[in-house]
Amino acid sequence: MKKFPLLLITLILAACTPSERTTIENFDDCVAAGNPIMESYPQQCRTKDGRLFREDIGDEMEKKDLIRVDLPRPNQAISSPVTIEGEARGYWFFEATFPIVLEDDQGDILATHYATAQGEWMTEDFVPFTSEFDVIFGDATKGNLILKKNNPSDLPENDDELRIPVTFDKSSAETSLITLSFYSEDDLSNAMFDSPVTVTRTIPKTAKVAEATLLALFNGPTEEEELEGARSSEDLEKLGEYYLGINIHAEYQDPLNPPTNGKIIENVAIVNFRSEALSILNSAAARQFMVKSAIEETLRHFPTITHILYAIDGEVFDEWDA
Repeated sequence: MKKFPLLLITLILAACTPSERTTIENFDDCVAAGNPIMESYPQQCRTKDGRLFREDIGDEMEKKDLIRVDLPRPNQAISSPVTIEGEARGYWFFEATFPIVLEDDQGDILATHYATAQGEWMTEDFVPFTSEFDVIFGDATKGNLILKKNNPSDLPENDDELRIPVTFDKSSAETSLITLSFYSEDDLSNAMFDSPVTVTRTIPKTAKVAEATLLALFNGPTEEEELEGARSSEDLEKLGEYYLGINIHAEYQDPLNPPTNGKIIENVAIVNFRSEALSILNSAAARQFMVKSAIEETLRHFPTITHILYAIDGEVFDEWDA
């Protein structure tokens, strides 16, 4: 009879004590529980009850004959600015670039950018590439870096991507305040720029503040900014895919005049795009006006910018059709 209470207590304790099976669901849980890690790649962790969990390294093994990334490595901590280095087959590029997306672990996009080939890309061999961009991680602690094959055809069968899981190092607290000018609903409805919605945003401190500002503009307003009435457009977001950077000159020779009698203009920003951007920048007058107004209004928040020029593949462009 004395054994019955003891058995009952044992059963109650067993029911109240979480088992290893219910508390360990992935590699990180397994490691955190103090289980041994096997020396392999990817690393593997074995639980006391014999279950085996493999570290998530994304698509690295499946894509190694197409694209290889040296920095960052899977599950490495990244900080802003994010630096990426690696090599990819020439056909992963188009016009020497391919898109990059950084998502948090919920699939929300934190940043979009591009990688640039560091050599001749029209080959089937591996070509080195680099990329660097700023990002605000917000509350997220981990996510995925996605390096997409450039697919100018937009055909789904030509899509491909490499996914790299990463964690976020937010220890760097230095920030900069930027100002963006988006469209209002009325502006978009009337193809005007009479009532732009101006918002301020905090970004990680960078030496390339103007470049980071335009990237933020092309990426569009946040949910909070949309609640304030800020709107973007398909054209403005598309320009972000063609954007190559910005150069600011204290003095610049006006390209519309020959050097012998041309004037010097001060505080000039030259916004550089790939040639595909001409389908928007040099289209119908109203379409040109809308994208250029948002770009120029945003850049004029910088006191060091008074003139804005556009370049295509590094050459200042002045043969506008409208």
